[in-house]
Amino acid sequence: MFLEGTLIGSNIVHKDFNAVGVVDDTSLVFLEYPQKDKGIEGLIHVRYQGKIIVGVQIGIGVIGSNSVIGEFSLVNYHAYISGKLGPSTFYHIVFRRIDKDYQYPELEGESRYRDPEEPTQNLGHFRLEQVLRGGSIGYLQISLLENETIFNQRYYDKTMVEVGIKCEL
Repeated sequence: MFLEGTLIGSNIVHKDFNAVGVVDDTSLVFLEYPQKDKGIEGLIHVRYQGKIIVGVQIGIGVIGSNSVIGEFSLVNYHAYISGKLGPSTFYHIVFRRIDKDYQYPELEGESRYRDPEEPTQNLGHFRLEQVLRGGSIGYLQISLLENETIFNQRYYDKTMVEVGIKCEL
């Protein structure tokens, strides 16, 4: 059994993205200085490694910002399991979920993420691997993702199927 506790502090200055303020309770306006975020997050990770590998990680965090769209608290959950299905067949299942609670939920504005691929909020990966002749590995992976767009509080779903061969050269 493995137990790990982690405390993470962050200080981010978005030099190319100005902070956002509110005018008249509803209108968002870009301010004349960059967005600055400070955060703290605590994580607890428990893992068992035997014939199967099973793990769970739970985290709680708070992000403060000089921008009204950058302040939120979060809780994240991460679980995984890996094992053997046969003599040369393996499975891997991974789930992750991040629940955000924005400080100003009535404001739906640009998020601090400029790339919608960056903030994968929730995901599920299902993967099968088969050891092939010569030590190569063939695999099939299905991924279900939910990301936050470049606008906070708007999400989109994405499904990917990946088939490949891993080999050492």
